[in-house]
Amino acid sequence: MSSLSENPPPKGIPFLEFTWHLKKDILELYVNAKLWDSSVFGAMDMNKIMECVQKTRMLQIDAEFINREMIHLMEKVKCTRRLYCKAENTMGCILNGTLQCSDWIVAENFRWFDAEQFQDLHCQLMRLVKTRITTRNVEDLIIKWRNSEDQLGKGVKNIKFIDVQIHGGVQNFDFSRVGAQPKGSVERPNEFTEFNCDYDFTNAFDIIHPDGTLASLKVVEVLDRVMFVVWNR
Repeated sequence: MSSLSENPPPKGIPFLEFTWHLKKDILELYVNAKLWDSSVFGAMDMNKIMECVQKTRMLQIDAEFINREMIHLMEKVKCTRRLYCKAENTMGCILNGTLQCSDWIVAENFRWFDAEQFQDLHCQLMRLVKTRITTRNVEDLIIKWRNSEDQLGKGVKNIKFIDVQIHGGVQNFDFSRVGAQPKGSVERPNEFTEFNCDYDFTNAFDIIHPDGTLASLKVVEVLDRVMFVVWNR
């Protein structure tokens, strides 16, 4: 099947750009829906296109909002490695299911994701803003990590770093529940750099997995953020 680039959409109506020929598995899928209106496209119907796509390594959503069609796309197309969502408005839509990205998830507004599915995210790097995720959801994920018998890089122990903005504030975060202790005598780095940001973990709490893997946990009340980094990962 030929590339969509041979038959570009009408000027001024950005739709879908594939960096690979349209087929079941594609390398990267970009979506720009600032002017999304499926009725405009006629034969180039969204559903017909999505019938050809089952999996993508990277999904980048540059739209200003997440609507039901966007949610359908994320439910239909499995994103295996990287998801980047710039949308600021979620239109009240919620994804039915979880995400299976292995590398990273970055979302400027993550309210379209069901917080109850948070502990099923095993992505290596996550930066999530404006979420439905509560302190309890984060605690459950960290406990799952602490109790996991997976090897590093597998399952929940694929997680390297989480920066998540908490719904309802972080004042009730229970450090004792996740087994976190004030920084002790174990030597570790004090800084971590990712997403072009330097994160200071100098006074963070530490969590030691039974297999010796060391992680640190930090809560920033003024930003309602929880940050978790696995040093050995």
